[in-house]
Amino acid sequence: MFNLSQKQTDLLSLHFVVLLFGFTGVLGKLIDLPALPLVAMRLVIALIALYSLFPIQKMPLRSTIAMLGNGLLIGLHWLTFYWAIKLSSVSLTLLCLGVSPLFASVLEPILHKRGFVWWEFALGLVGLMGLSLLVEDPVFKLEGVIVGLSSSFFTTLFSVLNGKLASRFPAVSIAQVELTGALILIGGLFIAFPNLTGPVITPISMENGFFQSDWFWLILLGLLGTTFAFVVSVQVLRSVTPFTSVLTINLEPVYGIAASYFIFPESERMGWRFFMVLAIILSAVIVNGLLRAKMTNSTPLLERS
Repeated sequence: MFNLSQKQTDLLSLHFVVLLFGFTGVLGKLIDLPALPLVAMRLVIALIALYSLFPIQKMPLRSTIAMLGNGLLIGLHWLTFYWAIKLSSVSLTLLCLGVSPLFASVLEPILHKRGFVWWEFALGLVGLMGLSLLVEDPVFKLEGVIVGLSSSFFTTLFSVLNGKLASRFPAVSIAQVELTGALILIGGLFIAFPNLTGPVITPISMENGFFQSDWFWLILLGLLGTTFAFVVSVQVLRSVTPFTSVLTINLEPVYGIAASYFIFPESERMGWRFFMVLAIILSAVIVNGLLRAKMTNSTPLLERS
């Protein structure tokens, strides 16, 4: 019916994946479990699917260890992401992720041994100062913001370290190893500190039927929001330019905030100050991304060093 080029197909796939990533915050709020068991169940479901559907490929030991280490960062990011949502709201947590350019401006020069770029740091500070404008707003929850900013730090560190690996190995193999690393961390924390993010309620209630239970939302999160989205994102980001990827990926908080507003109209209703801050942070992130895209020309996003 539609004759789409490979480039158009990849772009549509990227938009769909970004929409899924934005929606995972909504799923986190729909699920009653605390953050730690929520992430543990998400990883178990995703890994069962990955190892059942795809064969395990042998990779160099050094690269495997690096991927397992990156997986620890994924686990920390997801744990703090859902913990922040439980402490505050989906919208405020997604807003915190917009401060990631500030962390990237410091981490990249250190880890990649490149020069410090002052305008990256300045634009990152703009995002952080924008977030500070919410301090007097009723929507502001200090604990949620602190945990949300730590989530932003972990996902930025993961992105900085993962770039070279993502361009050298199959997307599915990377997902298998990195999510295994995440499960090792989260499983260890769950065994040692089961009530770290809140008391665990067991078993999951099926009183209102399967499709309104945590099991349904967890399976949706594990299969569609993790297995599918993680593999496709790694694959698609290799073929699009930085300009396209930056503009598309920065829509994640917009998609997530819009979805949370319609699904939770009472708890996620935000005032004018919130949307002003959202505009400031998104503007800073997009300008930062476009300047970086101009510097790297047409180098695929995941191949940056």
